Amino acid sequence: MSEEETTAVPGAPETSETSAPDAEVHVPVETQETVEVGLVRTVRYGAILVGGAALFALIGFVASFFYPVEEDADYTVGQVAGYMIVVGAAIGLGVAAVVALILSRIAKRRTGSALVVHTTVS
Repeated sequence: MSEEETTAVPGAPETSETSAPDAEVHVPVETQETVEVGLVRTVRYGAILVGGAALFALIGFVASFFYPVEEDADYTVGQVAGYMIVVGAAIGLGVAAVVALILSRIAKRRTGSALVVHTTVS
């Protein structure tokens, strides 16, 4: 399914009678070839993993303020919030990885094809 077509590039200098007989002027030639290519969808793993970690870290941060810390406790609200951010991010990373793998499986089912025009100028 390949078609080739050769044409001279418009606006290219052509040889004139006033140029020296030994000097050759190169006229660019454009060659176009139409090729059918396959298209495969893919998932952006990095974006999904970072998004999942950030979302669950935010959920952990907000959840840390719903549980009161007693006055004589050995830890502060800030320490609890920091711990919950780390735990939430770790859980979010795992959940996002599973979601990304599932989305990848779904995306691989959808394939297609397209026509591409490959142009070469020489």
